[in-house]
Amino acid sequence: MEFMVVLIIAIVICLILNVSLYYILSGILILVGIITVLFSVSFLYCFIVLLCSKCKEAEFVRIGPAKGERFQVAFYMVDGEAYPCMFPREAILEDKLYRKDRKYRVMWNSRKGKVFDRYACMTCVLGLLVSVALSVGIAYVFL
Repeated sequence: MEFMVVLIIAIVICLILNVSLYYILSGILILVGIITVLFSVSFLYCFIVLLCSKCKEAEFVRIGPAKGERFQVAFYMVDGEAYPCMFPREAILEDKLYRKDRKYRVMWNSRKGKVFDRYACMTCVLGLLVSVALSVGIAYVFL
């Protein structure tokens, strides 16, 4: 939210200083391009961690904050120990997505001490594809 306020103030100052609307829109597009590249890098990192993970059978345990994090995540029991999911929980249809009465296949990364459930895997792959496509699209506009 604060970012948007700063952006609006910067745009108003540019308009007061009589900066061309073309330059303002180009600057906004460059900023969006930088943000999508950063998203691409973060999703690429998560994708590499996902590729280095092992497939395990797990049970859903609970939803709560992971150690040192502010978001609520799903915890899964893998080999007798509860591990947090790499991505925040899905808030929509939570009672249908996370059920204690069934087994799940998760991707477990022992080095990170985290798991990827099927929703985290989909988020990782789709996020990487969309962010790379947006980055390429924005780069194409400027080239």
